[in-house]
Amino acid sequence: MEVYRLVKKEVPGVQLALIGSIANDDPGGWGLFTAVNKEANKDEDIHVFSNLTGVGNME
Repeated sequence: MEVYRLVKKEVPGVQLALIGSIANDDPGGWGLFTAVNKEANKDEDIHVFSNLTGVGNME
C-alpha cells in the first residue's frame, strides 16, 4: 500500500485491488487481513476482496 500511495500522488485516479483467501486455521492470516482492512478503510480507492466477500477458487 505504500507504493500505491506514492503512485497515487502522481496518478490521482489510480485504484488498488487486493485479492486473497483467508484460511480458518491461520491466526496470522486473520491478523494480516484485519490490518490490511484497517488501512484500506482509510482510502476509498483501495478495495479488498476475499473468500469472505465471495471470491472463489476461480477468481
